[in-house]
Amino acid sequence: MSHNISSESDKLLLHDAITNNDMNKIQQLLQNGFDIHTTNQHGFSPLHMAT
Repeated sequence: MSHNISSESDKLLLHDAITNNDMNKIQQLLQNGFDIHTTNQHGFSPLHMAT
């Protein structure tokens, strides 16, 4: 399993942090190697969601 996915909900953690505008969590995830280009089930990357 990719570390980009929460084992609890199968949601992409970085997508959730961006949706919730949680800047501390976003920074933490990126510093720990989470992929800004990973797409969700709808084909959106975190960059799409941030704009």
